[in-house]
Amino acid sequence: MDYHPVIENSYQLLTILAITPAATTILASILVVLFVLSFLFSGSEMAFFSLSLKDINMLKTRQQPSYKRIIALLENPKILMASLLISNCLVNIGIILILNSLMNEWINTLGLNVIINMLIKVVVITCALVLFCEVLPKVWATHHKIWFASTASMTVDVFNNILFKLSKRVVSFGDSIEKTFHSRSTKMDDSQIDNAIDLLPDNKATNEEKQILKEGLKQAKEVVGGNGNNGVSGEIYS
Repeated sequence: MDYHPVIENSYQLLTILAITPAATTILASILVVLFVLSFLFSGSEMAFFSLSLKDINMLKTRQQPSYKRIIALLENPKILMASLLISNCLVNIGIILILNSLMNEWINTLGLNVIINMLIKVVVITCALVLFCEVLPKVWATHHKIWFASTASMTVDVFNNILFKLSKRVVSFGDSIEKTFHSRSTKMDDSQIDNAIDLLPDNKATNEEKQILKEGLKQAKEVVGGNGNNGVSGEIYS
């Protein structure tokens, strides 16, 4: 049996799988791009959703394309937030995978214990993500929210369009869960209020007065609920 082809094929496979200098350069370049994207997505969460009504009205009077994109994106704030979170999560996963691959080559040369190697990776990757992908962008966006939102608007718009359907499904699923829990809590609140009214002593309220009080509270809730379904919550983005 000739073992030379097997050995040669195995060597070629190891050569492909090994991180060569060229592959390291490519991965490092991709890593920089991913860090920039994570920086933009994380800061955009703060910049877009910290805009006041005065800021939004000012943006509506301007003709810059970036300002128009901000207004268009804020027309669906829940979908925008879902797209930002999904995009940032995917980018951060990419950062973790590439950093882990790049650090393997460096850490293996030190000849340290496996547990120490893992701890070094965890500390370095965590510090990089927290500092460059969470703290710095959000601090910057807090102090320069309009500038940050306009700068990131094109990138955010592209990813929002790509993830629009997925984000819409996530938002719909979240809304359905919220409605389910809200309806259950509302029923529990109604029953608790009714029980509290029933426990009132007879010298404080008669049975007729208790019934009138219950009906009055139900009518008040219906009025408040009807007003709350008229889209008032979306006026800031209209």
